[in-house]
Amino acid sequence: MRIESQRPPGEEELDDYYEKQQEEQKMFFDRHVAFFQYYRSGATYMDNYYFLRGRQENMIDVDVCHLDDETEFGTGYDRLVARIMAMEMLYAFLSVKHTYLQNGNEDMSAELLKVKGSYQWTGSAIELVEIVYGLSEMGSINNGETPIHELAAFVGILLNIDIRDCYSTYTDMKRRKNESRTCFLDKMRERLNKRMEQDDEKERKRK
Repeated sequence: MRIESQRPPGEEELDDYYEKQQEEQKMFFDRHVAFFQYYRSGATYMDNYYFLRGRQENMIDVDVCHLDDETEFGTGYDRLVARIMAMEMLYAFLSVKHTYLQNGNEDMSAELLKVKGSYQWTGSAIELVEIVYGLSEMGSINNGETPIHELAAFVGILLNIDIRDCYSTYTDMKRRKNESRTCFLDKMRERLNKRMEQDDEKERKRK
C-alpha cells in the first residue's frame, strides 16, 4: 500500500501523517457529496440516471485509471461506487491506525491481540452488521458519535471478520422483503426473553 510504504519513520510524525491522509479521503467524499449521500441512503430512484448508459450529459471524473474512456463501457458512476467502497475501507484502516497512535501505541496492545486471537465471530456478516448499527443508533458507544465504518472496523478486528463494507450490507438489510429487516436482533431478543423466562421458572421450582 502506498500510504504505508511512504509513512514517516518517526512515531511522533505518524499521527499527523495518518490525519492528513484521512483529510484527503474526506475531500474525496465532499467532492462527490450528492452521489455519496444517495449511495449511503440505499435509495434506488435515481439508478436509471446513474447507471444506464446514455442518460448523462458528461462522463464524471472519479480520479481512477479508466480501462476505457468510451461512454459505451460505463456511465462513470459505476466506477465511482467502486471508488467509494475502496475509500471507505481505506478510511476505516486509517481510523484504526490513528486510534492506536492516540492510545500511545501504533500496533495493537497485547491485550487486544489476546482478545483477537481468542474470539471468532461464527455468525454471518450481516448479523454482526445488525448489531453494529443497533449499537450506533442506541448511542451505546461514544454516545453514538463514532462513524459506522470506524465502529465496524473496530468490531471486525476484535472478532476477526471483515465488515468494513458495512454500508452495502446495510442496504441488503433494508431490501429484505419476506422477513423482518432486523431478523437477527429480533431472534436475539426472543431467545434472551425465553432464557429469562426459563430461569424464572427454575427459581419458582426451587421455592
